[in-house]
Amino acid sequence: MILLNSEIPLNCEIALHGDTHIGSNMTHYSGIEKLKRWLLAKPETRFFVHMGDAIEAIATDDKRFDSESTKDPIPLKQAKTTAKIYRPVACQCLV
Repeated sequence: MILLNSEIPLNCEIALHGDTHIGSNMTHYSGIEKLKRWLLAKPETRFFVHMGDAIEAIATDDKRFDSESTKDPIPLKQAKTTAKIYRPVACQCLV
């Protein structure tokens, strides 16, 4: 286990965020953009925690895979897209 340490102001706001499933057709991109606008409005005092399931990452040979509901089936591409999306607010991500 890695213990993560961050220093944040006492008067900060922290948004819990997750289950974005980048790569799925069901990803709520406008919701992610709304979070980013909120964060960037006060970058010194607003932070977020991504709680998991950032990418879809279902292998094409998995029985749960459905090409109709997948925008991009390649997990590495999903991860790169996710990094690009969150780059403007990366310094505000606590974990």
